[in-house]
Amino acid sequence: MLTEEGGTSHTSIRHEARSLYDGMDRPGALTFVPAGAERLGFYRDVNLSYSALWIDPDIGLPGCERLRDLPILVNKKDVVVATLLSSLRDEMALGHKPDSAYVEHLVALVSLRVANLNREQHPPIRHGCLSRRALGRVRAYIDAHMNSDISLSELAAVAEWPSTVLRADSKRRPALRPMPM
Repeated sequence: MLTEEGGTSHTSIRHEARSLYDGMDRPGALTFVPAGAERLGFYRDVNLSYSALWIDPDIGLPGCERLRDLPILVNKKDVVVATLLSSLRDEMALGHKPDSAYVEHLVALVSLRVANLNREQHPPIRHGCLSRRALGRVRAYIDAHMNSDISLSELAAVAEWPSTVLRADSKRRPALRPMPM
């Protein structure tokens, strides 16, 4: 979640009987809660609007595999994530439906940045380059489907990437829900 405008005079968040945050919400504050994590919070003098990006914990995109193992993060700062979420919110507010590839790429980038906010140092996951034959199939697929919604998952299937790299299930997309408060 990204606090877009406004804030609180006091925010207190607890998880598993310990305090995670005690302070104020301000514009640009990022909060990450992994799927299934419970937290208890109170907010005083709330006058804010925020955007939330809900990510399926089984999405299977590179960069997202560690999300469920990250701790709750409250009111962190990251200009890149704030810019990405604000941009997505603005596009959706204008009635634009983003393409699958755009959303999947945004989710993967946000996930990598959130992991970095947690300061967990994991070695980057490296994958091999596409062969000429696989690259040719991907280019042909893109040319044939240029005017349709192409997902990264579909491209992975065309390239015959292993399912451990990227699941070829184009039906699983992150849920996008801009949420005014």
